[in-house]
Amino acid sequence: GGRVFESVAVSSVASADTRADESSSSNAFGVGYDPNNPFLRIMSGHAKAHMLLETEHAVAFLDTNPMTRGHCLLIPKAHVATVLDLDAAGAAAVLRELPRLARALAAATGCVGMHVMQNNGALAMQTVFHLHFHLIPRYGGETLSKLSAERRPLDASDAEDLAAKVRTRLAL
Repeated sequence: GGRVFESVAVSSVASADTRADESSSSNAFGVGYDPNNPFLRIMSGHAKAHMLLETEHAVAFLDTNPMTRGHCLLIPKAHVATVLDLDAAGAAAVLRELPRLARALAAATGCVGMHVMQNNGALAMQTVFHLHFHLIPRYGGETLSKLSAERRPLDASDAEDLAAKVRTRLAL
């Protein structure tokens, strides 16, 4: 199975500067932070995930309902709903991992292209109100809408093998 975080207390990792005011109702997009979101459950050890990366400020894991093999999420540990809620230092701390993760994912999957996507607010199709970046490897000419419509649950045995390959590439 997937590795679970063992000791990270998310609220202690996020500084006052990078954590959204969870008592506020919403940002300019009408979105407030969801303290019951599944990503927080993963980071607090209450849900399993196939982990790829963990730093002081960010985590990455395979999507549980991927559009393609290797579809993963890069997320800040800070309690922020959208990009509007993240300050420059928080953004830098998370996004410095993006190229490194993308290179490792590309090497591990053999993909021929990759989408990096991020949605803010319900109108932009955000469904989990904890900021996250999708890395979606591409292998052929299928459209993104077709891939989205054909999402399937993650294959656990393949996922653990793939996660191990990505982690190995990240360690190089």
